[in-house]
Amino acid sequence: MKEDYFTAKEDMADIIDNNFRIRKRTLPNIARLYDDAMPCVHDQADRLVGEIHFYYLLWKKFGALPDWCLQNGKQKAETVLAADPDFFQISPDAYADLICLAKELLSAEIPLLTEENI
Repeated sequence: MKEDYFTAKEDMADIIDNNFRIRKRTLPNIARLYDDAMPCVHDQADRLVGEIHFYYLLWKKFGALPDWCLQNGKQKAETVLAADPDFFQISPDAYADLICLAKELLSAEIPLLTEENI
């Protein structure tokens, strides 16, 4: 993200944590959070960064992901890894972090989050 990548990552973690202090842990509330948390940006690079943060941090919070998050997260991770580094216009440290998150999302065996195990 052109502003501060690491601040945006921390903000997303706070949004996820605060949301589930208020709302029950349900799959519909995860979908609602996605709609609420994703930046309404016209910049595709910023959107990809936000989505990687969302899927990665949600996975770390729950230890699993709903099917739609898992599918989208892996697809976005592939897109990030295939993109030219200059596409993101972020610092080398931020880019290294983004690539690490994307690789981990793509290669990990992430369990499915269901209503039964949420």
